[in-house]
Amino acid sequence: MAVELPLTVDNINLMDDELFETGHSTEAFRILRNERPVSWTPGNEHTKGVWNLVKFEDVMHVSRHPELFSSEQGIVQYEPTNMDEATAAADGNGKMLITMDPPRHVKLRRLVNKGFTPRAVAAMEGHIRAITKELLDDISEKDSCDFVIEVASQLPLAVICGMMGLEKKDWPLMFELTNKVLGSGDPEYQTDVPEEERGTPDAARITGSMGTMQMFAFFNQILDSRKAQRRDDLISLLVDSEIDGEQLTDEDILWFCFLLILAGNETTRNGISGGLVSLFNHPDQLEMLKADMDNLLPGAVEEILRWVSPVTHMARVAT
Repeated sequence: MAVELPLTVDNINLMDDELFETGHSTEAFRILRNERPVSWTPGNEHTKGVWNLVKFEDVMHVSRHPELFSSEQGIVQYEPTNMDEATAAADGNGKMLITMDPPRHVKLRRLVNKGFTPRAVAAMEGHIRAITKELLDDISEKDSCDFVIEVASQLPLAVICGMMGLEKKDWPLMFELTNKVLGSGDPEYQTDVPEEERGTPDAARITGSMGTMQMFAFFNQILDSRKAQRRDDLISLLVDSEIDGEQLTDEDILWFCFLLILAGNETTRNGISGGLVSLFNHPDQLEMLKADMDNLLPGAVEEILRWVSPVTHMARVAT
């Protein structure tokens, strides 16, 4: 739908993708923060309605009180009203780290953090620099390139797949399935649905479910391989890990693999791409950064995450 201009507190629809695509979201959030920091977006025949909180203090309060605002019933703003059993299972609510509440969330996160200690991250720096150099070398001789596809998508994919010990031949499949699950509403990815049915909510649910099942089938084979022979990778670490004296189940590990390959890939891709666009749109900031990279880069990364917001929302269910 077209964004109605000028924006007012009564015509802002945070569920409208075009609000973000056309660059009006920053102004929309400013208006809502000042005039209606708590607002209601009604549902429809396909999805439930939601309350929107846009002030920092409110968002922090919700995120810090999981006993009142649960993640286990979904973390996206619009949940289907008529979700079938297969689709509900594919959502992974209550099974992934991101859709768990304490105390299990805390215990699993503490366990997984072993793979992301400062020492572990520092050890990856050389590998990440080498991947980045290779990607930039590949495009350096071209007149133009698709930065999203050729760089921003490939860098996080290569890093995450490397952490999980996946062979390079499997990376294109992970890229395909990631797009299928996260872009399930895009007719381009709805190849499991008859052409005449593409572009519908049902087609999106089928596409997301199929992509999830295909990804689980792939990681199930990898998990069996790691059980038979450990490697120096994150999946092997999880195979040997315990919570409260009990080993993680296969389902625990599979859902973690699913979350890492999707969330880590997509958010980093969007952060890199959006950050570059933002710097091009604000050349004074780009020149400032180039002039003092050593001192400004850490803060620039944080500012890109704030400004671009590769994760545009989080949802909770009030208990």
